[in-house]
Amino acid sequence: MNLTLAEKILTSRRVPQAASHDADVPVRPGDLVEAAVDLVLANDITAPIAIREFGTLGVADVFDSDAIVLVADHFTPNKDIASAEQAVVMRRFAKQQSIGHYYDVGRVGIEHVLLHELGLVIPGDVIVGADSHTCTAGAFGAFATGMGSTDIAVAMATGCVWMRVPETIRIELCGELNPWVGGKDLILETIRRLGVGGATYAALEFTAATGYTAGQMMRLEDTVGVVVGTVVSGAQVVLVYQAAKIVVPCVEITSGNLADFTVGSKVYFDVADAEVNATAVGNFLCGIVLETPSTGDETILIHLMGCLGIVA
Repeated sequence: MNLTLAEKILTSRRVPQAASHDADVPVRPGDLVEAAVDLVLANDITAPIAIREFGTLGVADVFDSDAIVLVADHFTPNKDIASAEQAVVMRRFAKQQSIGHYYDVGRVGIEHVLLHELGLVIPGDVIVGADSHTCTAGAFGAFATGMGSTDIAVAMATGCVWMRVPETIRIELCGELNPWVGGKDLILETIRRLGVGGATYAALEFTAATGYTAGQMMRLEDTVGVVVGTVVSGAQVVLVYQAAKIVVPCVEITSGNLADFTVGSKVYFDVADAEVNATAVGNFLCGIVLETPSTGDETILIHLMGCLGIVA
């Protein structure tokens, strides 16, 4: 099918409607669809709101206890009574619903890194989360987007969400990275070109040549929420990482060769134009392999908050 990656995924996850006769017709930008979700994410700030709303829906159980991921990564260790109460709400809900993917103090990390480290993100999945950085999962070929806590409550109850199929902006990365330039620098340059809010209700599809690390692609897509975009990625760099993490069979998923980007747009980006900025230290701490201008043999490994940074 000559569809963008977002259209291909949403077509495969569309829930057939009883009165519809076009179940086999691919979705197009602007269509309103009900999509089945593969993973629902929330944290100790957003989950309590979703849990309270869940309690008003008249359902006893979540649609799939293995498809819900609750991560206590914002308020833990708890700094006061209020933050502790937030954690308690999520902890009790996880126990009541037998949610296996519940991560608390001692086995937690940054939620958007944790999903990938645990091999929970599968190419072609639809992932929704009550956090704007949920789009990080797009680095692994998923359709990933943030939503409000009330939307997440319904997703936990039904396993489905309603959405308008977004237009796609394709970001084609080419050229060679300058020394010290990382994923954060690339996304900031992308935002400079698109403008803040320049991808409102659009999917950003990134393609890139080899030479990028999984951490670079994750960092590139983690900040897409600034331009209000959902992310899906055609970059092949993450396949090796996925093979080591994901325990179920998965295949590469890409947009069609003749996919129509005219509704959205294409942006050609020579990464040599990207410069190092004040976030270089942030790159170092977010799982990106940085190459120094020198050729020293010494390697330093830093482990911080569940993320790896390597300097060679």
